Amino acid sequence: MVSARTERDKAVAIARLRSQLKGYPPVTDEYIERFLVARNWNVDSAFKQMVATFVWRKENETDLYPVATKENNLSVLLPVRGFASIPDQNVKAGPGTSETVIRLNEYLGGSCLHKTDKEGCPIYIERAVRVP
Repeated sequence: MVSARTERDKAVAIARLRSQLKGYPPVTDEYIERFLVARNWNVDSAFKQMVATFVWRKENETDLYPVATKENNLSVLLPVRGFASIPDQNVKAGPGTSETVIRLNEYLGGSCLHKTDKEGCPIYIERAVRVP
């Protein structure tokens, strides 16, 4: 993880990369920062990686499958706690939640993504409750 950069350096790199993304899907500063960190804050390398990601997502139609966010209020497929981009929530029945997800949660209930470790990696807790 890169931590030696100042907040000003980060903001300048994010702004530079954002200026190159005209005509591509809109993304958040947090999303841009992921690519910059992955490429050791090299804006040109991060731009190439982002473009390759956009192409891959389009070819594989990944955006046809919505992901739960604060903005769209979709149900999660796994209980989630402690993330800025997704509200804390449990699996709930409703539009967009398949019967399979509800059934799996019934048998594997208690498993969840629970905050992050010191390096920012998600912590997954697995708790099997009963065998069908």
